Amino acid sequence: MKRRAEKYLLATQDRDILKFFFEESVDLLQDLMGLGASLKGVGIPNESEAATLAEFAQKLNRLIGGTASVGFDVFAPLSRKMALLAERYANIREITIRLLIINLNNVVTHLSECLQDAESIERKRGKIGEIEKKIDICLSAAGVRAPEVKSQDEIDDLLAGLGI
Repeated sequence: MKRRAEKYLLATQDRDILKFFFEESVDLLQDLMGLGASLKGVGIPNESEAATLAEFAQKLNRLIGGTASVGFDVFAPLSRKMALLAERYANIREITIRLLIINLNNVVTHLSECLQDAESIERKRGKIGEIEKKIDICLSAAGVRAPEVKSQDEIDDLLAGLGI
């Protein structure tokens, strides 16, 4: 009886965590849509626009990384790539960002379809490949090489080899 109660409690906590995650994701997606819309017409960003781009990339990185960290492993390769983009976008100067913004806005649109609940991630699994293609375009346009490590298992193996 006690074991069944513990399982129920864990399942309830997991549901509550996922419910909270998806609620926060919706809020973050709305924020990302606003940031993306504000950058739509930008060619070469001024300092303020560059700061907005960096914020946009960091929030998108947080969303994708958070999705991978709550157990949706299919997002792990996207997380690594987005982390590289966010790092690059923090220092982007004197290049046009139109192609980047078009593709990142598409990423946000696809994510908004996927991140409604756990079932929507499964239903929209094909969109994840489209998201990765858009991120790959951004990596290339920003002059960032795609990471050689692509899966969470590879990352775990590397960290284990380093004693972490």
